[in-house]
Amino acid sequence: MRCQDQGLNSSSADSTNQSTGEPASLRARTSKGGTTLDGRMTGELQTIQALRAIAATSVVLYHIPFIGRGAFGVDVFFVISGFIICYISSLNSENFLLKRIFRIVPLYWLGTLGVLLIAIVMPALLNSTTVNLDSLVKSLLFIPYRRVDGTSFPLLFLGWTLEYEMFFYLLFGLSLAVFKKRASLAASAAFMGLVAAGTAFRASSTIPRFYSNPLILEFVFGMAAFAIWKRYRNSFPRFPLAAAFLVSAGCYAFLYVSSDWVDRSNRLLLEGLPAVILVLCFLTLEGRARFSKWLLIVGDASYSLYLFHPYVIQLVDKKIVALSVLTPLSLAASVGAILACFLLAILSFRVVELPSNRFLRRNFLNARPRVTNTRDRESADAGSLARLSPALEDGSLVTSSLASVSLPLADRDSIGQATQVAESE
Repeated sequence: MRCQDQGLNSSSADSTNQSTGEPASLRARTSKGGTTLDGRMTGELQTIQALRAIAATSVVLYHIPFIGRGAFGVDVFFVISGFIICYISSLNSENFLLKRIFRIVPLYWLGTLGVLLIAIVMPALLNSTTVNLDSLVKSLLFIPYRRVDGTSFPLLFLGWTLEYEMFFYLLFGLSLAVFKKRASLAASAAFMGLVAAGTAFRASSTIPRFYSNPLILEFVFGMAAFAIWKRYRNSFPRFPLAAAFLVSAGCYAFLYVSSDWVDRSNRLLLEGLPAVILVLCFLTLEGRARFSKWLLIVGDASYSLYLFHPYVIQLVDKKIVALSVLTPLSLAASVGAILACFLLAILSFRVVELPSNRFLRRNFLNARPRVTNTRDRESADAGSLARLSPALEDGSLVTSSLASVSLPLADRDSIGQATQVAESE
């Protein structure tokens, strides 16, 4: 990652976009995501993409037995999800819930059915997972249930985070429908009420206990981070680069070493708050730091990486080289497994995740509205960026991402050109 020159292009300083009437000198300072000089929000945030890659890789490291640290990647994902959901809904809130379903469900169902296939063909690769009709249906429908070993995990065990994600999307979608621009406040109040009720009544049954876990407040942290960024985003680039790097590194180091102290009662403090600071620090780098192309590619595929890396890790650990103890051989096998996870994730993103999302959107969402004037065109362009750049919609994981469709306003005169770029990826 290196600093990026933000200087204006003098050759275009006096030119004007004929479709919007916006001076090119104004657009030249617009990064691939963030804001223009007049404060409008645009496009993909590369800092969030990069942080997604880091968070997903941390979870991969956590599942390598001799490392066993990095679970905090989930906390970072939850904060990012709260931030990104507010961000994309501020650009375009049309068909919010459908877009989230199209984003999350196909890949998760594929992964869940993969576990079903493994249970039939190679059950030795599974630990405590048992498959029956009840567990399959509840897993596919994101309904928490208690296993025979007392844990609350779906068949694809990492899906527990998606159960939280889908609950967040549902609650936020309802808040959007009822409270419109105050949706984040309404959703935050609902989450805080659930946690307070769960604590007061000491919820013990599976579903009430699951959805009153203080962990859900990390979505609130993410929404609060968006509110801070939206209000002060023009000041973010003034934060010293060195300080941003140092604080980010310090937060990540703290998250890494604090793993031994974390439990349900203190996770919000020990992992949630540092995750918020990490997200805000990364946002100060937007437009000022250039991230590795491969880091952004992994960021694009972070959802696939998150869901499918256990298949690779379990296969290596149980069939090739035991990863429970650090040895030169297990270290080499781990490096190979991580690279294989990256390749599988990128392949899944390109072959399954992105095409399925595009197919569902094209066939089940309303067509783009006709643009009749300049103001409507600018509004439609912002909405189309949210639709054409699924990498914005995270979340998520959880969020996660879809395509890195980089469409800075300075590089196009019409949304038609943007569509061609999106379809070529």
